[in-house]
Order: sequence, then C-alpha cells, then structure tokens
Amino acid sequence: MRSCSFWCICKKPSSSCCSIWFDICFTEIIGDWQTSILLESELFGYEGGAFTGAKKEGKQGLFELAHNGTIFLDEIGEISKGLQARLLRVIQEKEIMRVGGDKIIPVDIRILSATNQELEKWVNTGEFRQDLYYRLNVFNIVIPPLRERKEDIVLIAKKLLTQFGGNAIDIDNAIQVLNPLLIAYDWPGNIREFSNIMERLSLILLQTSLDEWGDELKKVMHTPAREDHYITLKVNIKNGLKDAVKDIEKDIINLMLLKYNQDKEKVIEELKIGRATFWRKI
Repeated sequence: MRSCSFWCICKKPSSSCCSIWFDICFTEIIGDWQTSILLESELFGYEGGAFTGAKKEGKQGLFELAHNGTIFLDEIGEISKGLQARLLRVIQEKEIMRVGGDKIIPVDIRILSATNQELEKWVNTGEFRQDLYYRLNVFNIVIPPLRERKEDIVLIAKKLLTQFGGNAIDIDNAIQVLNPLLIAYDWPGNIREFSNIMERLSLILLQTSLDEWGDELKKVMHTPAREDHYITLKVNIKNGLKDAVKDIEKDIINLMLLKYNQDKEKVIEELKIGRATFWRKI
C-alpha cells in the first residue's frame, strides 16, 4: 500500500471571509470515478430532462452546493480523462455548466483531493493530465503508510478499540498485551486493514480471557508466531554503509522499545546486548 497524498488548491481568502471557507460547506465525494455520466450529474448538476430518469426541475450539483466552501475529492487518481478536462475548467475558470444546460454558473470553492496512486508516473504515461496535476498539486501533504509510522499504532488502536468495544474492553491491558504483535506486523493493507482487524478483535476480546488475547490477534491477522521476530525497515544509504548500519541499529532499538512499551530491560534481553551497548546505540 502506497502512502496517501492530500492536495489542496485554493485562493487566499481575505481575513474578513476566512470563516466562510470552513463553516458554510464541506462536501465529500468518495465514489467510482469511472461511472462518469452519473458522476458528472452529481458534480455539475443537471437541467430537467437532461437524461432518462432526471428530475424535470433539474438538480444542483455538488460544486454548486460547495460554493464559498470546500469540496473533498477522494481517489482523484481514478478520474476519467473526460472528467479531468471538466475539473480543470472548474479550477481555472471558477465556473461550471450543468449537464444538458447552456448557462455558465460561477463557483468559488476550495478543492481538497486525495490519492494513493503515484500520479507523477501517470502523468508521464499520459493517463493523468499534466495541467490538472499541477493545478491540484499546490500544497501536498504526504501521509506515510502505517508500517512507516508505527509510533502511531498504539494511539490508533486505543481509539478504534474504544470505538468498537466501548467500556466493555480494558483498553490499557489490551494494548499492553497486543502491542508487541501490532508493532511487529507490517500492515500491507494500511489503515483499512488495521481498522478491520481492530473491529473483529473487539468482538473476540469480549468473549476471551486476557491471557488468550495475543493468540486471538494472531488468528485474526492470520500471522504465524515466527513473524513476531521480523522487522521491516527503510534504509537510507545516501551517506554510505557505516552511517546506514548505525541508523538501522538505532531504528531497531526504537521499534523494539515501541513493541515492549519502553521496557528497556526487555529490549536488552531480546536483542541480546549489554546495557552499555544499548545506550551507545540509542
């Protein structure tokens, strides 16, 4: 699972209208970008009789509804070439035309978009318009996959277990038991897999005793016990082998500290190193 990018394109609002951008409207669109006809009618609206099944009075689109507000376009990498051209016009000209209409409608919106695709490659192959890419990619926030920010796992696990299990689960004890396995796992399905596992686990924890929770988590994740001893790391070799090895050793120790809830003696024991070596490497 690749990292996820959030892009924002907006004009700079004056201080007197800042609240408009955040208070009037936030419209979220998560859907199948390939069903272009239906999606166009949802985004741009339509005039009465524009197509079979259309309301005779027509309908406002989401761009109109988000006027003076913010619209969020998820999975922007899946957008069809035809819709790419229409979206580009919205961004450049700040205007839309309803499906089946002949009237220009001005819109003033901030656009947020997200993708887990490598759109730079798609631009090079012609699958994604270069001009739209640069129009969208004004301010880019890259959210790394879960395997690269394992320090967040405990916080997310607590939130999800509380959400799915409520007060019926002893969250602190659950995290203490489950944390080593959660940290060791690589989460190829990213946050969606993590959420799914936590939801399934919350049901099981209510029916089992504390000393069984670790085994139940392994069953839910379909993870053999031997994987507890594997760690996945990204290695920066820019500064040569010596610095890379030093960084790897430090990263391993930090991950083990996360895995064992900052229990330094446990980490020293598991890594089979002395205290002096531990402090020197850290």
